Amino acid sequence: MKKYLVFALMIVLALTLCLGLAACNGDTGNDDPSEDPGVAPDPTPAPTYTVTFKVDNTDYATVEIPLVGKITFPTDPAKSGYTFAGWYDGETKVTEITAPVTENKILTAKFDIVTYTATFKADGAVVDTKEFTVENKNITEPSIPAKVGYTAAWETYTLGAESITVNAVYTPIVYTATFKADGAVVAVKEFTVETQSFTAPDVPEKTGYFGMWETYTLGTENIVVNAVYTAGDYVVTFKVGQQIIGQVGFTVEDTSITEPSVPFRQCYTGKWENYTLGAQNITVNAVYTLSHSNLAKVPATDPKCNATGNIEYWACSGCNKYFSNATGTVEITNKDSVTVPTVGCVYVSGSCKWCGDALPDLSGLVLSGATYVSDGTERSLFVKGDVPDNITLSYVGNGKKTSGTYTVTVKLYYKTNYIDGADLTATLKIVTAGSYSTDGITYAQRTDGDYEVTGYTGTDPYVIIANQFNGKNVVSVKSYAFNGSTTPVYVYIPDTVTNIGNCAFAGTNITEIRISAALKTIGANAFEGFKAEKIHLPDTVTAIGHAAFKGAALQEIRIPFVGGSRTSTNTHLGYIFGGDNASSVPATLKTVIIGDDCTEIPAYAFNGCSAIERFDIGSSVTKIGNSAFAGCTSLTKIYIPAN
Repeated sequence: MKKYLVFALMIVLALTLCLGLAACNGDTGNDDPSEDPGVAPDPTPAPTYTVTFKVDNTDYATVEIPLVGKITFPTDPAKSGYTFAGWYDGETKVTEITAPVTENKILTAKFDIVTYTATFKADGAVVDTKEFTVENKNITEPSIPAKVGYTAAWETYTLGAESITVNAVYTPIVYTATFKADGAVVAVKEFTVETQSFTAPDVPEKTGYFGMWETYTLGTENIVVNAVYTAGDYVVTFKVGQQIIGQVGFTVEDTSITEPSVPFRQCYTGKWENYTLGAQNITVNAVYTLSHSNLAKVPATDPKCNATGNIEYWACSGCNKYFSNATGTVEITNKDSVTVPTVGCVYVSGSCKWCGDALPDLSGLVLSGATYVSDGTERSLFVKGDVPDNITLSYVGNGKKTSGTYTVTVKLYYKTNYIDGADLTATLKIVTAGSYSTDGITYAQRTDGDYEVTGYTGTDPYVIIANQFNGKNVVSVKSYAFNGSTTPVYVYIPDTVTNIGNCAFAGTNITEIRISAALKTIGANAFEGFKAEKIHLPDTVTAIGHAAFKGAALQEIRIPFVGGSRTSTNTHLGYIFGGDNASSVPATLKTVIIGDDCTEIPAYAFNGCSAIERFDIGSSVTKIGNSAFAGCTSLTKIYIPAN
């Protein structure tokens, strides 16, 4: 039927061409058909047809069929696991389409399935080859060749759209060597055919025996290795003094031996000392009991600084020996040991009662008491004054940490001789922080009801500020409160204090200060001329006044930020020492600790601080500005947080 339709369409096309040619031959010279009443234009355009190419029921491409000539087929489609077989109209393969065509067409792609191979190998040798396709992925794996000392499995694989190689994976079998001593497991060691060595455990010691492991070989099975013990040989040496009388061998398995005879000695009864056979060589000495009839007692005499003494003993005129008892059974073999050496001088009223040696002047030595707050620091008292030559001091009762009242005693020795009656004593008090307050501190009530320290008129060098006064918190040390006071050497500031005013501790002799953990502000020149070697400021501090530590001979300082505050434009360390650069930083300063709340070290913060040797940077610092440590020529250590 389709052939007849094509033939009819070709006849219609031929007639159309003939009519066109006839019209051209009858041309009247008028090109405008509208002026020829005998000719009318055809308003219907020629029909168009398409070929739709489908792959697996999905449109792959659509091509319009030209009026004349052949269509251009689309690019061959690809399908994983298949090769393209061609375009089909039903069961008929279509390789070209030529006009004219009078209907739309649909062509379907057909594919041929590809056969792939899975090659199974063991140690590089082919064991078997299996075929599969993307439609049939069921294959039977071949058996893996056995390998002594190994378990085997085919490596994991996936059957897809390509040939593959599957290798056998051999895993060494882990065997054990169990080491036993007298039936008890000492250790278990693992090995394989690939690791045929390990370090054997030590053979457990067995008193009186030498131990070693029996010979073993590592193969392809678990083994048990037993300890082999051999009894050791020991010797009993029988002696009289330094003379060997005889030697007898034994082992730990022997319970008795044959002893040699004890040599005869005039006036003595002899026997071998008691002994026990064990797991070591032993020496057994002869024990003689001496019998004397001519013993004379020598009474004890006390030694002096200029004469020796002696202990009590008995001397035998017959054998010229010394004994420590009246029956003469305990001999003093070293006759010199009865002599008691001379002793040191005993001083009475400033001189030795035997030789008259005079003591040096001790009136300049003073031991003063002290009061500290219990903070975990070990506290001690020390003698003040110039210690004369040949005088040594021995402290008793120092080194206290917990709260209490302690007596510290200093014993004096002259030329190693104890000076009776010259002890120095003083009281060391360690108090619990709270309401305790050193006498002489003046407190004044503020407008907010709390109190502040306004001055100190006391004489105690150990100053403890109370955390409350009249039931209210002590929150501030007012400006100039301790200014110029040379008495204090130790100051305790409780955690209730949040402010230290201007020049509050300027010009003092304070060598140790405990700063409030809640401190917020420090006034200008607050610690000018400070004598302490170190000071640690808490992270709660928000502002430090200019020149707060001017002239302070600090060796170590902990600061919560660099400059006057966290937002200050005065960002050089020198600001708190009275300047704006390194020239004001003391040459004594060796260590600077940056607090854990500081997030940034500003540019030029420590520029030119050539004496500083160490920086500890806090855990929150995330930025270090330009030239922050430039010119720190003595710097040997800097600790930077991991973040």
